[in-house]
Amino acid sequence: MLRILSVLLLCASFSLSTQAGTYVGGDIRFISEEGSTVVDFEVYMYSFFSGLDSEDLELCLSNGECLTLNQTTEVEQVRYELYRYRYDISYDLEEFGFYRAWLIDTKLPDGICNVNFPNSGAIPFYTELQF
Repeated sequence: MLRILSVLLLCASFSLSTQAGTYVGGDIRFISEEGSTVVDFEVYMYSFFSGLDSEDLELCLSNGECLTLNQTTEVEQVRYELYRYRYDISYDLEEFGFYRAWLIDTKLPDGICNVNFPNSGAIPFYTELQF
């Protein structure tokens, strides 16, 4: 009995010390003037944490290009314990056509009990836009 209690206590303290500092939602938007191949992307990412290290996010396009996103505004609290991060970037597609844009964040830490425990770091966050 003591051994089971020790294991439960260890798991509880481990799960309390591991915080999933990652995104829980996202939205990719684009703006383009008629007849122009220049596209302005707005990427909104949502998290329960206000201090994420998110400098190396990449927005990848179906033409093979990946664009490094930089956070453009302060983190905005949109609800109790929900924060919104905004990123902007412009890109010239060079020709008209059908494109996809997607973002994958692979910084989910290992050890989260309710996400593929103990290998939660293998589960990426993914969002996509087709235009």
